[in-house]
Amino acid sequence: MGLLRGLLRAGTSPKLLFLLWFLGHFHAGPVLGLHAIREGLMPQSAKLFCGFFLFLAAGFFGLDVYTWQNSAGRPFSFADLGYLSKTHFPDEHQLAVDALTPETFNAILTPVLQIPAVFLFAGLATVALAIGLVSTFLGKRLPGQKGPKKPSAFKYNRR
Repeated sequence: MGLLRGLLRAGTSPKLLFLLWFLGHFHAGPVLGLHAIREGLMPQSAKLFCGFFLFLAAGFFGLDVYTWQNSAGRPFSFADLGYLSKTHFPDEHQLAVDALTPETFNAILTPVLQIPAVFLFAGLATVALAIGLVSTFLGKRLPGQKGPKKPSAFKYNRR
């Protein structure tokens, strides 16, 4: 608790502190059905997508923390996709703006580009996890997963 108080005094966002406290104090494994992941019951494709999206979310979170540490006393905030595309890929961003009409870009892509990258990829990881768990619990298989082993026709009769 002393670390959290020190971070709060240093100006860390209360939302970030709550997230750190929640992740450190609660084990949500049985609630989320994570035993299905550990025991190999969940399809490999769902695990792959979940892991990939979590990797991207962790990377963007690290980028946000790095940017916050190098800022001159500004409060912590999550970078949205629009800021990331304008900052790191300005040519591709301008190409997308030019390819679409301004009305279409503002109607469709502007709301998407306002989503923080960490939340988008964490949400996609949650969707991949949910699809895998639903598939596991319903007994159906996702494409790309091998089915149960079929018994062989050969019987070995030892004498």
